[in-house]
Amino acid sequence: MPVSVHSRVVVCFLVMFDFLFNGIASSSSAQPASVLPVLINAVTSAVNPGTIMVRGGNFSPGGLVYIALYDQWGATLHETRWVTASTTVYGPSGSQDPAQGFIAGGGIGEWFEQIRLTVYGPNGSQDPAQGYIAGDVGSRASTDASEAVYGPNGSQDPAQGFVPGTTGAAITSGCDTPLMVRAFDQATASWSNTLDVDLGC
Repeated sequence: MPVSVHSRVVVCFLVMFDFLFNGIASSSSAQPASVLPVLINAVTSAVNPGTIMVRGGNFSPGGLVYIALYDQWGATLHETRWVTASTTVYGPSGSQDPAQGFIAGGGIGEWFEQIRLTVYGPNGSQDPAQGYIAGDVGSRASTDASEAVYGPNGSQDPAQGFVPGTTGAAITSGCDTPLMVRAFDQATASWSNTLDVDLGC
């Protein structure tokens, strides 16, 4: 009887050791989890005043990405746009060595026009000493309209190359109206993180 108990303990120990060893081996050879798209920054440009640069990575290389800017509470959608993520560039003979010119695709970098609202002083004062700041309405708003680009046979499917036009109305924002941005990778049907826009205030 004692021998039987001892052999059972040894067998249980061997089974647990085998399970532990095979579990570690299989986990080390497992594929890494898919990487979600990420927005890196969204800032008002110091070089081009009145524009917001949105940058991100880990999108599907060469795929369509939907970018949406909206207010901080998600109640008002400001501007939306379909863009194409950068394609992967390989080095000689398909090299993936950055020293040989390899550049990973899936990046986005898009400019958005921003119109600063006029800020009036007390009782509608237009005196700068009273806090008045002139807005941009009437300067850039009417100059940046673009026509829509349609796909084959007038398709409005973004997968067929459709790009909606703009009316020339840029994003109306200011320090008192913070913005957020988010992007959607069409190929993987996954959203990026939500990022606050740095308006430089």
